[in-house]
Amino acid sequence: TFSNYGQFTVRLIAIADNACVDTIDNVITISPPGQAIANYNRLNCTPNVNFENQSIDAFSYFWDFGDGTTSLQPNPNHTYSTPGNYIIRFIINQGTACVDSLIDTITVLNPSIPDIIIEQEACSGVLRFRTNFSRFDAITWDFGDGSTSTLPIPSYFYGENKSGNYRIQVTVIDTNGCVAQKDTLYYFSPSATSYIYIPNVFTPNGDGFNDTFKIVGEFPECVESVLIFDRWGNLIFSSNSYLNAWDGSYKNGPAPEGAYVYVVSGKRFKRYGTVTLIR
Repeated sequence: TFSNYGQFTVRLIAIADNACVDTIDNVITISPPGQAIANYNRLNCTPNVNFENQSIDAFSYFWDFGDGTTSLQPNPNHTYSTPGNYIIRFIINQGTACVDSLIDTITVLNPSIPDIIIEQEACSGVLRFRTNFSRFDAITWDFGDGSTSTLPIPSYFYGENKSGNYRIQVTVIDTNGCVAQKDTLYYFSPSATSYIYIPNVFTPNGDGFNDTFKIVGEFPECVESVLIFDRWGNLIFSSNSYLNAWDGSYKNGPAPEGAYVYVVSGKRFKRYGTVTLIR
């Protein structure tokens, strides 16, 4: 047994029965055994895993990927068909009887792709963004107009005159450190006030049809103020609710026929126009 590694001269002396002696010298090399060293990720966010050999003085290689497949390549790439935990084995040979191996466990994940959920506040037009992920380490929203946010549930308004399609993208880093990304095309309209109808004529004659000046449409509740003025600028009617319709009266009596100016206001909008009263 040699005490260390290196080159040594080995001498064989043979003595025959007749006292004849012969000697032979030979130089041998005692090398340290190879060590199986490899680099790979123990936690993988994709099914494609790179295995990198970092062994020294290895002559041949054998990889067992733990899913019934193997490779003789020194630096193989392997694609797992299903997520899970796999026991891998790496064996090297120095071209002699010296071998070394390592055994380890890796995890292959299949990260979920986040859904993008967009909700718009009808009256203000403000958008609220969220995903279906309840837990994550980091999140970044790209609103498609150069603006971003790292809030979990951000609110954003593109602008009064910014109707159009926007590419919304969310990037999530989950609790395993895996990155998942999703994008969607969203059409933005500033607010629901475009679906509010303000009449331009009404006939308060008591026939039960078109008797009041009333705000209607899909979201009339977005209206916060209604003001009616006569042609001289006198305030004829005011209300803080779309439910309070003007019945064509003024100071407990019928207002005269003619054109009146209305100012209808709400969150982020104000409309001006005229309505004609006909009896």
